[in-house]
Amino acid sequence: MELIDVVDENNQLTGEKCERKELHEKGLWYRAVFVIVMNSKNELLFQKRTSDRKIHPNKWGITGGHVDSGESERVAAARETQEEIGIENLDPKDLEFLCVKKIVRKYGNVINNHFKNIFLLRTDLKIDEFVPQKSEVSELKYFSIDEIKNICQNKEKYEKEFIPTFFDDYFLEILEELEKGGK
Repeated sequence: MELIDVVDENNQLTGEKCERKELHEKGLWYRAVFVIVMNSKNELLFQKRTSDRKIHPNKWGITGGHVDSGESERVAAARETQEEIGIENLDPKDLEFLCVKKIVRKYGNVINNHFKNIFLLRTDLKIDEFVPQKSEVSELKYFSIDEIKNICQNKEKYEKEFIPTFFDDYFLEILEELEKGGK
């Protein structure tokens, strides 16, 4: 049983823990991670979710997930990266913290209230050097920052292919900072 720490609307631990399903049914606040994998050509690694995923099946997204109870955000980001795209022995210190964003979303009966801790991992691994988790990831692909910016700015055209995160203003701001070489 996977337990997740509940936080309040200010990202402070409440002392409560619950399972993922209950968390989303009740709309409780929790911590999540999002890992932007970028190579030296300023391309970002995207993963296509499998068709059987409950939320956003067959859509392109970025590595991420829930922070388990008692786990730090940085350790969770390294764990999710290892699990989803198969980077072995990833040292959490190799992840650069970018920011944290407060996210409120609803997908059908799933209420997704979380604090998204966003990290950057710089690596020049090629697509065939990753080992995607077959139960979650059907395909991997690098996109240039310009391609992703175009997708972010054209929601109507791409919303059926990409998860909603990429149409939030903050994601476009992060891309612009990465393009400049900053954090």
